[in-house]
Amino acid sequence: MSASPLSVKGFYAFTPEVRDMIFRLVLSGTWNGKIPTFIEALRGSKIYLEAVAVFTKTNTFKLHEGNKWSFVEMPQAAINTVTSLEIEIL
Repeated sequence: MSASPLSVKGFYAFTPEVRDMIFRLVLSGTWNGKIPTFIEALRGSKIYLEAVAVFTKTNTFKLHEGNKWSFVEMPQAAINTVTSLEIEIL
Protein backbone atom coordinates (compact mmCIF):
# COMPACT_ATOMS: atom_id res chain seq x y z
CA MET A 1 0.00 0.00 0.00
CA SER A 2 1.48 3.35 -1.00
CA ALA A 3 1.01 6.55 0.95
CA SER A 4 -1.19 9.14 -0.70
CA PRO A 5 -0.71 12.88 -0.31
CA LEU A 6 -2.78 14.57 2.35
CA SER A 7 -5.68 16.38 0.75
CA VAL A 8 -6.61 19.92 1.73
CA LYS A 9 -9.82 18.54 3.23
CA GLY A 10 -7.82 16.09 5.35
CA PHE A 11 -5.47 18.87 6.37
CA TYR A 12 -8.34 20.39 8.36
CA ALA A 13 -8.25 17.34 10.63
CA PHE A 14 -5.25 19.03 12.26
CA THR A 15 -5.84 21.77 14.80
CA PRO A 16 -5.07 25.36 13.74
CA GLU A 17 -1.95 25.25 15.93
CA VAL A 18 -0.61 22.15 14.17
CA ARG A 19 -1.42 23.60 10.74
CA ASP A 20 0.46 26.75 11.75
CA MET A 21 3.49 24.67 12.79
CA ILE A 22 3.44 22.83 9.45
CA PHE A 23 3.17 26.10 7.51
CA ARG A 24 6.10 27.55 9.46
CA LEU A 25 8.26 24.52 8.66
CA VAL A 26 7.39 24.64 4.97
CA LEU A 27 7.30 28.40 4.36
CA SER A 28 9.79 30.12 6.68
CA GLY A 29 12.65 31.70 4.77
CA THR A 30 11.27 30.78 1.35
CA TRP A 31 10.89 34.25 -0.19
CA ASN A 32 13.06 34.40 -3.30
CA GLY A 33 11.07 36.91 -5.29
CA LYS A 34 8.32 34.47 -6.20
CA ILE A 35 5.32 33.05 -4.40
CA PRO A 36 6.22 29.49 -3.28
CA THR A 37 4.60 26.71 -5.29
CA PHE A 38 3.16 25.37 -2.03
CA ILE A 39 1.05 28.52 -1.67
CA GLU A 40 0.16 28.58 -5.37
CA ALA A 41 -1.15 25.03 -5.01
CA LEU A 42 -3.47 26.15 -2.20
CA ARG A 43 -5.11 29.01 -4.14
CA GLY A 44 -8.85 28.62 -4.07
CA SER A 45 -8.83 26.50 -0.92
CA LYS A 46 -9.90 27.53 2.56
CA ILE A 47 -6.39 27.15 3.98
CA TYR A 48 -4.79 29.44 1.38
CA LEU A 49 -5.21 32.52 3.61
CA GLU A 50 -3.80 30.64 6.62
CA ALA A 51 -0.70 29.73 4.63
CA VAL A 52 -0.27 33.26 3.24
CA ALA A 53 -0.54 34.73 6.74
CA VAL A 54 2.27 32.47 8.01
CA PHE A 55 4.35 33.11 4.88
CA THR A 56 4.19 36.89 5.27
CA LYS A 57 4.89 36.77 9.01
CA THR A 58 7.90 34.43 8.81
CA ASN A 59 9.81 35.93 5.89
CA THR A 60 11.76 39.13 5.31
CA PHE A 61 10.86 40.62 1.96
CA LYS A 62 13.47 42.55 0.00
CA LEU A 63 12.84 45.26 -2.52
CA HIS A 64 15.69 46.00 -4.91
CA GLU A 65 16.40 46.97 -8.48
CA GLY A 66 16.31 43.32 -9.59
CA ASN A 67 12.64 42.93 -8.64
CA LYS A 68 11.87 46.47 -9.86
CA TRP A 69 11.21 47.62 -6.28
CA SER A 70 7.99 45.63 -6.17
CA PHE A 71 6.45 42.50 -4.70
CA VAL A 72 6.07 41.21 -8.26
CA GLU A 73 3.13 38.77 -8.36
CA MET A 74 2.11 38.96 -4.69
CA PRO A 75 -1.60 39.76 -4.23
CA GLN A 76 -2.39 43.06 -2.50
CA ALA A 77 -4.06 41.24 0.41
CA ALA A 78 -0.78 39.41 1.09
CA ILE A 79 1.31 42.57 0.75
CA ASN A 80 -0.87 44.18 3.40
CA THR A 81 0.24 41.53 5.90
CA VAL A 82 4.02 41.80 5.37
CA THR A 83 5.72 42.45 8.71
CA SER A 84 9.41 42.52 7.73
CA LEU A 85 10.82 44.45 4.79
CA GLU A 86 14.33 45.34 3.63
CA ILE A 87 15.23 47.82 0.91
CA GLU A 88 18.49 46.96 -0.77
CA ILE A 89 20.27 49.93 -2.35
CA LEU A 90 23.56 49.18 -4.07
